[in-house]
Amino acid sequence: MSRPCVQVVSSGWFKRPAVITLSLGTAQGRSSSFPVQTGDLTIKADSQAKRNLLIIGGTAALGAAIGGASAGGKGAAIGGAAGGGAGTLGAYLAGNQEIVLPPKPF
Repeated sequence: MSRPCVQVVSSGWFKRPAVITLSLGTAQGRSSSFPVQTGDLTIKADSQAKRNLLIIGGTAALGAAIGGASAGGKGAAIGGAAGGGAGTLGAYLAGNQEIVLPPKPF
């Protein structure tokens, strides 16, 4: 079976999930191949927005808690900003999620 890719979109760092569209064109038998017409199969990876929000919000809250415990209100503001920045960097470095298609026997 041949599966030409009709469309491939790589995942973005923060917003765009990966997308792949496949279309079955021919089937290979033992001695010959024959054309096959099917609809396109589109697979879209899950959005990363929730994960990124949890990473950034969690590190900002942790930074604010540590800063507030050590230096009061001003420390909480500084710690929250530092934690949010660290969380944004962490979400960026955690990268994107690509689509993996394992082979399937018939």
